[in-house]
Amino acid sequence: MHPLLKPFWAIYYWLIFVPLFVLATILTSILTVLGSVLGWRRGATYLPSRIWSKLTMTLLFSPVTVRGKENIPDEAVLVAPNHMSALDVFVMGGYLHMPCRWVLKAPIRKIPFVGWACEQIGFIFVDHTPSGARRVISDAKATIAEDFSIMIFPEGTRSTTGRVGRLRKGVASIALSTGTPVLPVTINGTFEALPKDHYFVHPHRITMTIHPLIRTSGYSEDAEGMIRLTDDLATAIKSGM
Repeated sequence: MHPLLKPFWAIYYWLIFVPLFVLATILTSILTVLGSVLGWRRGATYLPSRIWSKLTMTLLFSPVTVRGKENIPDEAVLVAPNHMSALDVFVMGGYLHMPCRWVLKAPIRKIPFVGWACEQIGFIFVDHTPSGARRVISDAKATIAEDFSIMIFPEGTRSTTGRVGRLRKGVASIALSTGTPVLPVTINGTFEALPKDHYFVHPHRITMTIHPLIRTSGYSEDAEGMIRLTDDLATAIKSGM
């Protein structure tokens, strides 16, 4: 952004974008809960958030280009993108166009309106305890049985460097326990727009690359299989950087 435009962008960001974003978040949460309560749970799981996500990226003047749309499957899968920024949520929610339930950190439950809506539509919360890990597997099996894909960031947290961090074995564990394929996704540009621990977004072009599925049939259901699947997932994600 040209230095002369920065003061105008700051005024727009704090006085126009932020209030509109808060209002849109509240309305999206209410519509999500109402849709679920009224029996439209599948549509409520992704349609309001898709509109909210696209509106957010549009208001931030950050266009999103999607590559590899032909790799989007017709079956329930584990969607595993890299995690560069808080904006990744809007990129995935707005532009993947798949009905997904997300695996989220437990503290998100406490976010006003958002936590309420996520619980209502069956998102999976992780509390990082042995019993919590078993519950995630159980919830994942139930979610896939309902023909919902599962969105999970395999790094577990946002990157602090702009590079893909070490992948945890949670995705591989769920995939091998349920026999569910993994869909690797690479997001580029969100780190430049909003790095971790920053709260001011800089408009930036974003690219989402959807890679071919990784099926679990070639992996053993043990520690070695989890390591191999995790390594192959990391390789796929990094290939799009």
